[in-house]
Amino acid sequence: MYRAGHPDIARHLDFRDYLIAHPEDAQEYSRLKEDLARRHPTDAASYVAGKDGLIKVLDRKAKAWREHVEGSFTDEQGSKSTTEQAMG
Repeated sequence: MYRAGHPDIARHLDFRDYLIAHPEDAQEYSRLKEDLARRHPTDAASYVAGKDGLIKVLDRKAKAWREHVEGSFTDEQGSKSTTEQAMG
């Protein structure tokens, strides 16, 4: 849980939205998670550590994608994006 306005809210929403829009990356992430779950069924720390590198790459892609999408679809009234609204 995050308090309203916490920057990780936008990061998580961007990550989710990016994966929805990019099924190839979503499949790669899913395969990694499945592999890590098989290799580390009782070691949550290793499971989380194993995802770290790909998550960082996907976070960077998601941020760039969000900036591109928002730049392409700004409306004339300058209303806030869904991510900005979620941040408070």
